[in-house]
Amino acid sequence: MLTGNCPPELITWLRQRRQRGSRRPATGDGGQRDVGCGEAIAVLHAYVDLVAAGQDAAARYPGVAAHLAACGPCGDDFAGLLAAVTSEQPET
Repeated sequence: MLTGNCPPELITWLRQRRQRGSRRPATGDGGQRDVGCGEAIAVLHAYVDLVAAGQDAAARYPGVAAHLAACGPCGDDFAGLLAAVTSEQPET
């Protein structure tokens, strides 16, 4: 689960983003239904976990994949979260 790999402040930030709701209409890229910002952010942790595990997240969440491709801010959130999850943490 993402919360085990992710700093608490990032989890808080994602929860705040989720509460803001959707900023984009539900139109898709390539025929896929764009789920909008609210739904994409709500499942972003699961999407990132699948990508980090080498699985096909786009097949499981096609509407999220369409949204991340169409929405720059959410795509940036995805890239940043993926980097945070997959980067090596310094040993303490």
